[in-house]
Amino acid sequence: MRPSARQVRTEAYRFYIEVALVAVLFYVGFTDFQTFKIQNNVVLLFAILYALFAIVARTPSEILSNLVLAAIMFAILLWLYSSGVIGAAT
Repeated sequence: MRPSARQVRTEAYRFYIEVALVAVLFYVGFTDFQTFKIQNNVVLLFAILYALFAIVARTPSEILSNLVLAAIMFAILLWLYSSGVIGAAT
């Protein structure tokens, strides 16, 4: 059974988003290695790429579980940061 045109487009979009993500990860790794800093606009780009990827490749329940996990991790890391356990290297 051949995949429909919509499935082919969805897989193509998913592939392009993953390629963009890999390119951004290489850029972040390279610049972080040189400057020891990750710019906020790159983090925003990661969020945008995830939103695009979620629209193309995730079900609503998967998106919700990803957002819940992100909120839990953010809360834990915020608590560790405010407690002084972790922090910026400056």
